[in-house]
Amino acid sequence: MRQTAAVIEQCARAAQRDDTAARALLAERCSRISASESSYVVRAAAIRALGTLGVIAEKPTILKALETESHRDQIRQAAIQALADLDTPDALPLVM
Repeated sequence: MRQTAAVIEQCARAAQRDDTAARALLAERCSRISASESSYVVRAAAIRALGTLGVIAEKPTILKALETESHRDQIRQAAIQALADLDTPDALPLVM
């Protein structure tokens, strides 16, 4: 599972330098992973990747993750990091 999480994070970093279409496609897949994966580690990696990719259209997925309970709050922490990476004006009040 940690290997899957690492692959997701590396893909997100690589896609940052790529075209918008590739970033949007990867963001959509990360969104699906965050909703369907049973592993908290993989779900958290997918959510962090959404922030890394900077695709604002996936912000609702990140906001939903803020409300998700998980072991050691992995999902919520990933959502906070993703919001920080998106750096939108409303991010701080949402986290508080």
